[in-house]
Amino acid sequence: EMKLQLLSWAVSAYPDAPCPGWHPWCCVFLLHRIPPTTPHLLHSSNTACAVRCTPALAGGARECRERCCESLDGFAKLMDGTMRQIIEFLIRVVLLAVIWFIWWWALNAPLSNVINLSIIVGGVLFVFPVVWLGRKLLDKKPTTSRAVWITTFVHYAVGALFGMSIIRAIDTYQEWSGWLLPIPTEIGFLLVIVTGGATLLTVINLALKGLGAPFAIALSRKLAVDWLYAWTRNPMVLAALALLLALGIWFQSTLFVVWALVLFTPALLFFVRVYEERELEIRFGASYLEYKAKTPMLFPRRPKG
Repeated sequence: EMKLQLLSWAVSAYPDAPCPGWHPWCCVFLLHRIPPTTPHLLHSSNTACAVRCTPALAGGARECRERCCESLDGFAKLMDGTMRQIIEFLIRVVLLAVIWFIWWWALNAPLSNVINLSIIVGGVLFVFPVVWLGRKLLDKKPTTSRAVWITTFVHYAVGALFGMSIIRAIDTYQEWSGWLLPIPTEIGFLLVIVTGGATLLTVINLALKGLGAPFAIALSRKLAVDWLYAWTRNPMVLAALALLLALGIWFQSTLFVVWALVLFTPALLFFVRVYEERELEIRFGASYLEYKAKTPMLFPRRPKG
């Protein structure tokens, strides 16, 4: 009923307006249900209201009533869509703020070695059950709207877990005992610049061709299949993994590289393979299946044709 108050006010403000042909002021919207037995009213099954015409229309009363109901239904649907978008935006803002707080805590909190190791290792391992649960929820009712909501929460959960692990690993790598990689730091730094630039390019590619951003910051509204995405379905994943390995080389930390290869890489690929591919299949249907059939998952290959 709150959605109809604006129309009701506008109509009641001009009760005697002339009505040549069709005009919105021809109708008075009643914000309550009227018994079906009322003879001069036409009810809309989709709205909690009824409509009656002013005397200005006389013989065209039935057409007026019908068109009023159609307009009201369209207005209600528009308001529903707008309210849904506002709610979704607010939820994303809250979730993003929570993740930023978690990452800030992971960066600044003084943690013991046991807790630190638990976050670096356990945070990555906990991704597996989160992804598995998300996939189960997806398959339970594979609709587009449901996939969007589930993906929003799964992406933020996975992002929080991966983010905490990476932050703690980078912040404390110097405390890890182990062999030093015999690679000059200058080479490692150069690799970080190259892989970091590649990661940035994949983000730009997704923004321009998929109208989206990494994780649930903005789910892609189009299927990105051009530029880097024509060579591999997951250029951002490939670039991010390369960047993580480049950081380990720059740090000259064997344990960091082992952690990235043995723990982080399998968890990220599990997320892509088990959850993300299914979610894209639900949202984009046959177009994604066709793209998937001709484009490699990770390692690039020259596009055909």
